[in-house]
Amino acid sequence: MAVIVACMNGLLSAQTPDAFDVVSIKPRTGDRIVGGASTPDRFVRADATLRDLIRYAFDVQEFQIEGGPDWIASTRFEVNARAASAPSGADGMRPLVRRLLADRFALRTRTDSREMARYDLVVARRDGRLGEKLRPSMFDCEAALASGAATAGDRARCDLRFRPKMVQSATGRPAISTMTLMLQGVRLSRLAALLQTSVERVILDKTALDGTFDLDLEFAPSGRFRPAGLPGPPSPPSDGPPLETALQEQLGLKLEAVRGPVPVIVVESAELPTPD
Repeated sequence: MAVIVACMNGLLSAQTPDAFDVVSIKPRTGDRIVGGASTPDRFVRADATLRDLIRYAFDVQEFQIEGGPDWIASTRFEVNARAASAPSGADGMRPLVRRLLADRFALRTRTDSREMARYDLVVARRDGRLGEKLRPSMFDCEAALASGAATAGDRARCDLRFRPKMVQSATGRPAISTMTLMLQGVRLSRLAALLQTSVERVILDKTALDGTFDLDLEFAPSGRFRPAGLPGPPSPPSDGPPLETALQEQLGLKLEAVRGPVPVIVVESAELPTPD
């Protein structure tokens, strides 16, 4: 059995790269842009600060990053990195980006903990009944992506999808009135993580609901919530349901305010990279 496990571990190591093969980092100036055509084997950011890259690499929110020189939040870069093969797992790209930051930015960090306000995601009704837009799923995106055998159809099904409703703002520019978040085959911990940006707090899944779900959640975006390439919320605010209301009415879930330990990434040192 030990030999079989060792062979399987060796196979997984061979399939999963531990660093990018090719990396290009260039300075970025002018108006900010969004986007980047990332693929399963390529990490692309058209316009990002080091703080933006740290957020992705460590899967944290802005308020969970502390320390570092001032330039990490203001100096911008265009990053294009390619791996020899596509990393396995839904978060397989993050270790490669952490390695890139250590190698090219000489980034050194430590993980600490702070007592902060946060939210617990819980079932809203005492009888446990869920909303009509939260449905048990027979598909598991996390397992499909982690298997290393996900098809193009699987990846498309697992993509994060938004359907914005646009209006004209007071300035005459287009803006988002409401946003519909559409997910398939996800655990509710994934939903909790995605909503953190909107409420600007850490959200932990405390629903005790096992398995995966398909869901549609329409709400008025607020806070820093804005999908790449789309304008921000209108002014005056949208008349769509706020997130807390939408969660209860559509999914049968709610956010409970609590205080507790929240992990933070402390930047101990970083250096500007040499442009390619």
